[in-house]
Amino acid sequence: MTKQDSSIKYMGYLDRVRVDDETLTIEGWVASQGAGRATGLHLDAAVSGKTCRLIEQVLHLPSPDVRAAYPALDDSDRCRFLLRVTLPEGLPSPMRDLLLSVELSFAQGREEGSAVMVAPSLPDTPPAPITFISSTSTASVTGPGNELAAQNPDVIDDMIPDYSVASYVGDTGAELFKVVGRLMLDWFKTYCDLKPEESVLEVGCGIGRIAIPLTQYLTTGRYEGFDIVRHGIEWCQQKVTPRYPNFNFFLADVYNKHYQPDGKQAAADYTFPFEDGTFDFVFLTSVFTHMMPKDVEHYTAEIGRVLKPGGRCFCTIYSISEEARRQLTSGSSRMAFKVFPEGYWSDTPNNPEAAIAYPEEYLTDLFMQCGLETTQVIPGKWWKNEFAQDILISRKFQRMP
Repeated sequence: MTKQDSSIKYMGYLDRVRVDDETLTIEGWVASQGAGRATGLHLDAAVSGKTCRLIEQVLHLPSPDVRAAYPALDDSDRCRFLLRVTLPEGLPSPMRDLLLSVELSFAQGREEGSAVMVAPSLPDTPPAPITFISSTSTASVTGPGNELAAQNPDVIDDMIPDYSVASYVGDTGAELFKVVGRLMLDWFKTYCDLKPEESVLEVGCGIGRIAIPLTQYLTTGRYEGFDIVRHGIEWCQQKVTPRYPNFNFFLADVYNKHYQPDGKQAAADYTFPFEDGTFDFVFLTSVFTHMMPKDVEHYTAEIGRVLKPGGRCFCTIYSISEEARRQLTSGSSRMAFKVFPEGYWSDTPNNPEAAIAYPEEYLTDLFMQCGLETTQVIPGKWWKNEFAQDILISRKFQRMP
């Protein structure tokens, strides 16, 4: 099949990322489902913002272990690869923020612009296995520390919803549903130093995609999650909370033109039902991408209110950065965001809440006004990959400046 007919689905692992003699070596495997064997991996790599140069690529190495585990994948008996890139001079020690952009070619199609992030730092010794899995142009790489894989798979699988009730959080299927959750947990630990004993709030918890892997990590902590879609909350209340009573889910009867047109309360008027300074960590994924400015401003203020001093926030967004503006102006972006008089950007003018972007400086200033200092903005390069988002990480001031 071709990209025009249907999206390519593929999966893989990065088994080893190592550094020696100013060279970065990446070993792993990748195989498709229905698109034939991989015919090429075009890799763009950057470390700490500096570009690397690909010097070696070897494909179709023997992989009997992959065949044994995934016999249904195409050519899974010869799907291992090795990539080697030179490292730029003058890198900090330890190296941070390895960003890989991969274009995968298969016998029957091509996937372009998959944004991949691995490991906030690269140890000299090989890290634990790193997961790479993708569908419909979305690729993700997680660092070490994946607790979910070590748990009872029957318990985990029983909490995973069927696509018929989970499609509104993405057309991923059960395996990718699990992988995305594991990815987010790894990012929380990597970028926000999430601890098992901390109190966590998820704004827009959907149907438990991230809460489910968190059950295996927040062993002595507390989780609260709310959403505006009723059946997702009911699923989590029935499937998750009875097993993990430290996980609580509740419905917020809030209006959203795209997701909850029958909601009774405006998002700009909704008060999070928690005392000031309740949580160590608040996260929201693809929430502000569906909210109008006054709603974003109010929710950000509420996040700042319920976080403890020093608490962290992890938020995925569509950020209109300088690079994003260049891509949009040149017409090379896969998402056709256009600016509206109210200051937001959208590519769906008749239903803007389907996909909303904001200028990066607007968001960082807003967070600052709400007592949250932006510590990192990680670009997702959504202009190349319509399924990617940027990440904004912030920390609540110990005291207001």
